[in-house]
Amino acid sequence: MFATNDQRYHIATALQAYAPDKESQEQVYKMLMAEHLFYQQRCLFRDCFFPGHFTASAWVVNPGRNKVLLLNHPKLNKWLQPGGHADGNGELHKVALRELMEEVGVTESQVQLLGGGIFDLDIHYVPAAQKQGRTEPEHLHFDARFAFELDDTKPLVSPEELELKWFTLAEAKPLFMEWGGRMRMLEKTSHL
Repeated sequence: MFATNDQRYHIATALQAYAPDKESQEQVYKMLMAEHLFYQQRCLFRDCFFPGHFTASAWVVNPGRNKVLLLNHPKLNKWLQPGGHADGNGELHKVALRELMEEVGVTESQVQLLGGGIFDLDIHYVPAAQKQGRTEPEHLHFDARFAFELDDTKPLVSPEELELKWFTLAEAKPLFMEWGGRMRMLEKTSHL
């Protein structure tokens, strides 16, 4: 199965509308993502490993913009933002929202998409791994990140039984020292 022109159009439009800083690594990511979208017809499916596939994630902040919601990824044992595979959906903001609802247990009415479009772009390496009885080769995640606002005073219970925690921006900073893209999102948070 290939990504349809409509599915690819959604990503192309979102990428075109996004204007990262001119001297940013994101400029390179934007170009590589557009190129991947054009040349790799299976780029929206998780079994596309050459060189990888699109994913989307949700950068969740509180109304005061001084906290970020993270989940403890059980396999990586790292605090990350909610996110996942596009699975054929070219509307990546909807993918990010779907993952947010599945992993955090919120409803669409409880969150607000901030800025209306892409908040950050990142391409990161995923090592080879055993999954469901088969080996997935090393590949790349072409990750579009979207910022969402969520009330940090309401209790959260993950349907996937993930550990969730609100971190102040200062508390989150040491968690991201080795993750350049996440540090970049942390720095952007104050401008939301």
